Amino acid sequence: MVCFCGDIILLGKIVDDSRTILDKEESLKIWEYLYQNPSKLKIEPLTQFDILQKDFKGKKVQQVVTTALGGKTTIIYEFIDFKIDRDKSSEYFDYFFIKIKQEDDSEIWSSESFSFDDIVGMGFV
Repeated sequence: MVCFCGDIILLGKIVDDSRTILDKEESLKIWEYLYQNPSKLKIEPLTQFDILQKDFKGKKVQQVVTTALGGKTTIIYEFIDFKIDRDKSSEYFDYFFIKIKQEDDSEIWSSESFSFDDIVGMGFV
């Protein structure tokens, strides 16, 4: 995993499903190896769909619903899958349907699709 943060490049690894940044010695060894073996370096750009599949499955959002009598109910939804809305797909960005698990463990697809930015900006709990 490589993270570009302004002028700083951080190398990371995944340990026990958690991301961690490599220390200076580990990073230097990897950079030296890649410099000496450029054919081993393969950069594959991630798509928005890849990011959603990897980083947003299992995320939960909270929705507050106001009832007809003025009461409020809080509902928690868990994201369990994504698919591209082919009707709204464009050259520049995609829209995605979200498969959610409701509190009663039933699973449904969202009735509308969302842009990547809409999903990233949702208030996760």
